[in-house]
Amino acid sequence: MDYLTHYKKLQLLKYYIEKKWANTPRELSHKLELSERTILRMIKLLKDEGVAIKFSRKINAYIIEL
Repeated sequence: MDYLTHYKKLQLLKYYIEKKWANTPRELSHKLELSERTILRMIKLLKDEGVAIKFSRKINAYIIEL
């Protein structure tokens, strides 16, 4: 995957999480056409950049804490 594609998918992943359309890594992998492992790496990358992402077991989805 080239840099531009990676960046676009990373921004789309963040958008899905902000809109609460982000469920499990498996569902995200189907939406973004990436592997589950790549989704987990991208979530870690967003966390490392300072985005407060966590997985809520209550709603079974990723969320961004404000």
